[in-house]
Parts: sequence; C-alpha cells; structure tokens
Amino acid sequence: MIRGKRPSRKRAGYIVRAGIGLAVLAVVSFLVRDGEPVAWELPVFHFINDLPDWLYRPSWLLIQFGNFAIVALVFIALMMFRKGTPAIAVLIVGAGKYLSERAVKAIIVRHRPAQIVDEVILRGAPAVGRGFPSGHVMVAVGIATVLSPWLGRRTIIVVWSLAGAVCFGRMYVGAHLPLDVVGGAAVGWTLGSLVNAVVATRGEEADLS
Repeated sequence: MIRGKRPSRKRAGYIVRAGIGLAVLAVVSFLVRDGEPVAWELPVFHFINDLPDWLYRPSWLLIQFGNFAIVALVFIALMMFRKGTPAIAVLIVGAGKYLSERAVKAIIVRHRPAQIVDEVILRGAPAVGRGFPSGHVMVAVGIATVLSPWLGRRTIIVVWSLAGAVCFGRMYVGAHLPLDVVGGAAVGWTLGSLVNAVVATRGEEADLS
C-alpha cells in the first residue's frame, strides 16, 4: 500500500524548487539554441546508445513510464482508490506537459540525434518531431515529482528509478541527446513542484495512506 503525507513543505519551498527547474531549463535552452549538439553530449550519448541490443526489450518496457498515456492510467488508478487530490495533481501535470512541450518546441528547433549526429543506433520505431525537450522525460519526472510528497520511501525509490530509466532509455533507443533529457527533466520537475505548491497543506493525512 502506498503511504505518505500530503505535501507538507511550505509553499515557498515548492516555488523555490520550481524556480530552480526554470533556471536549469533556461541554461539548457541557451546551450542548445543553435540546434547543434554540445561537445560533451556526444561521448555520453554514444556510450549509452552503443550499449548491447539485448537491453532493448527491458528498456522499452521501462520507457513506457514516460508515455503520455501513463498520465491517464495513473489518474484512473488513483480515482479508483478514491485518491482524488493526487489524481487531479497528476492530471494537471499531464496538461501542463502538453502545453509547455508545445511552447518550448516552438521556440527551440533541435532535431533528433539521427539528423544531427553520426552513427546513431535507432531501436524501435523512429521518434518524430523535434528533439528538445524530451516529452517522455517530462511525463516521468513530472509524475515522480508531484507524487513523491504523498509516497512512502520505498515507493519514492521505485517511481524515481522508473524516471531515471526513462532518461536512460530515450538515449539508448536513439531518440534524444543528453541535453534533451535534462531539459525534459527540468520541465517535469518545474511542473510537479508548481502543482505541489498549489496542493501543499501542512499536517493533514494523505489520501494515499
């Protein structure tokens, strides 16, 4: 059973976290503004992308935690157990992801690795659209961030391990460069922190207990 408390930090703390996320996004956006890979990205990307093919099946499965459909699945699951507040929080993060991703990709034109990097190994169906930021990572990190205050320690480890696996997996399949992943994580972290700031209530018992 998932346990925990409602977000108990002061709202200001969550707003500070959101500000940090926005600062990271601003820095990363500046670095990728010309659409070209940053020098240090290439060895990191190739190290992950060149890993053995047998990792593809488990990686593909774990990557689904970043699929946009997971927002609906988590929302439905929480509502079935009458956990209304965190369910709505997840739904808001999903809506925010959709809007913010479109906004950032309209400003930053950065293509997928196969279009700007040599010797990319593509696994599975090729990703389409612009590469920055990673939408899968936005979903995974956003959900992990918004649910963490409601979860017990073991469950927190699980959801953040899944988010980390999405970050790894999107580079492994050749869909994103490292800064695409960092940008996606920054947006997801910011969205989750802002939602937590809205629902933060000190000292109340959690819906997920």
